[in-house]
Amino acid sequence: MIVDKNFKTVVEIFKSQLNQNSAFGAAFAVYKNGKALIDIYGGYQNKNILWNKNTIVNVHSTGKGIVLMCISMLIDRGILNIDEYVHNYWPEFRQKDKQKITVRHLLQHQSGLYGWRKKMKVSDLLNSNYCSKLIAEQEAFHNPSEETCYHAMTIGYIINKLFENLTNMSVGKYIKNNLVRNSNINCFIGTPKNAFNNIARTKKIRSLKEKKSKNNDIYHKRAFQNPVVNISDTNKKKWITAEIPALNCHSNASSLARLYDKFNVKGKVISYKTFKKITKIENYGIDYVLRMPIKWSSIGYIIDGGRLFGNSKKSYGHTGFGGSLAFSDPEMNISVAYTPNYFLESNLNDDRVIKLIEQVYKNL
Repeated sequence: MIVDKNFKTVVEIFKSQLNQNSAFGAAFAVYKNGKALIDIYGGYQNKNILWNKNTIVNVHSTGKGIVLMCISMLIDRGILNIDEYVHNYWPEFRQKDKQKITVRHLLQHQSGLYGWRKKMKVSDLLNSNYCSKLIAEQEAFHNPSEETCYHAMTIGYIINKLFENLTNMSVGKYIKNNLVRNSNINCFIGTPKNAFNNIARTKKIRSLKEKKSKNNDIYHKRAFQNPVVNISDTNKKKWITAEIPALNCHSNASSLARLYDKFNVKGKVISYKTFKKITKIENYGIDYVLRMPIKWSSIGYIIDGGRLFGNSKKSYGHTGFGGSLAFSDPEMNISVAYTPNYFLESNLNDDRVIKLIEQVYKNL
């Protein structure tokens, strides 16, 4: 583990959190200019197995931020134009009057395809071809840009189809071959079997009171409840090895923070010109699925995520179900990530990482 002398108080907070629950394990990392300010972990990966530097965990939608790095690489290389109609990259998509949906609409969660019309089972999510076929064949729930509705599950399958058609690779393979490459970074969509011993089993969700209106909301049902995915589902080997780009990225805080830190370097992953375009706010308003205002970038990064994203209004990144997150603050030039195995239902009610981040900024 690595701790800069200025950040010892962060470690104290981290340890106190671990001591609150004997089953709790987590990792937290902050990198700047290729150097670790903090890279810590602790607790238990699984029963009687200590969390170690190579432990990875399902980070759910936090993985979307890594997928978006790959999207930005296609944009930077002239392979993908986000103002192009989706059907020009995926001809079958034009069915049911979806001809006017652009890639930009999709990435900003304005395509109207935030759920499936067909009743889905969890086992269906393991079949990417089936999921994308259904999306191509169905009618959108609203016209392009008419509403903003977080595409919690569906967006991964659409993006994956674009990658297959444009690069002959799935998103998971593109991450491995073009982003992670041969480094010691552990970040997978479709985790290989040789990494199974390093996977932290996620724990039962702590009960939180949620507004009844949210559970009965048609937007929430379409995006999150068709199908309902339980913790037990995500701990199964079939889930772990499948490629579910929006939901099953397995990584750890160290790897995520280093990926964001690398992404921040001008010209390292993409040109600075592209970087500026994809990290500025383009869609700011109420998200009908999340029921709160969200600042989305042109390709779907969350910008200025409040207390979860530190002090900068220019911070960009993504959060994930259960409490994980990864973001970069380009003003302070730091990249931060947190990956727990004990989940809460809402990041907004999760003060674990907020306390860590607030202490980091106090010590900078």
